[in-house]
Amino acid sequence: KPEPIRNAMSKPLELGVPSAKLLQDQLAALPSSTSQPPEVVRERQDVAVELNKAIREAKQQPFERSPIWWLAYETVTEIVMSIPGKVKSTRRMYSLQEMPFIPPCTDDPSPEEEAEYNEKVEQRKATRGEDDKENEWRSKFLEKVGTDCFGPRLSRFEVVAEEAIALSRINSVASLSLRDRVQTYLDRQSVESIEMGGSVLMYEVDLGFLGPKIDAAAAAAAAGGPKATEAEVALQHVLMLEDGDDRELAKQRLQGVLSLLESSPLAVLVVAHNGTPRPDVDPS
Repeated sequence: KPEPIRNAMSKPLELGVPSAKLLQDQLAALPSSTSQPPEVVRERQDVAVELNKAIREAKQQPFERSPIWWLAYETVTEIVMSIPGKVKSTRRMYSLQEMPFIPPCTDDPSPEEEAEYNEKVEQRKATRGEDDKENEWRSKFLEKVGTDCFGPRLSRFEVVAEEAIALSRINSVASLSLRDRVQTYLDRQSVESIEMGGSVLMYEVDLGFLGPKIDAAAAAAAAGGPKATEAEVALQHVLMLEDGDDRELAKQRLQGVLSLLESSPLAVLVVAHNGTPRPDVDPS
């Protein structure tokens, strides 16, 4: 009888500190599923699914670790604490008696606790006024809760939360050392240091020098205003390289594609961008 997958991945005491990478390597090192019985194959699939699920859950940040967790907690607490006062003030507006708050009964109350709770419920019902006034009060109360309780506090929370998130991002970037900052550039490889045969390559071309001509072509096509013809509208997205200098410069930017094709890659994807994007402008 084949050994179960969970036993083949060593005993828990032998694993030491739990490591997802170690468990993935041990799972990959097990014998091929083609030579195993169906129940063993099914068990291996279950272990792989549970392991991937645990890894995904571990990558999610707990809510209490968020930089705005306590800000949200305080905001919700302030809203809840403002509700009883709003109930009293709105009921006085309609000349209604104050409605006492009754804490919910426990899950397994004793007969004495249940009787006391029912007595408080009856006392609460006695404070009700006429149905028309109660309906008017309820509508006014919901309106006041939205404008006086939720609105101002959520507006203050939005401002403070935005500052807290920005500060948290700055701190996370500032904690990097100089080596961590330049590690991305240190890990870059040249064309001579890698084998590109059979690979899919992406070649990025900077065509920012054509930006003014594209804007000029679009402005010229739209100069006709509402009476512009269909041909003029279609020309807004067409670039004509009439200048020989621009054509030669574009060819120079694409010369690197030839050296890539000599290494027999599987495919070469050429991506062009029209210079550096402009910064966003605040609508206000």
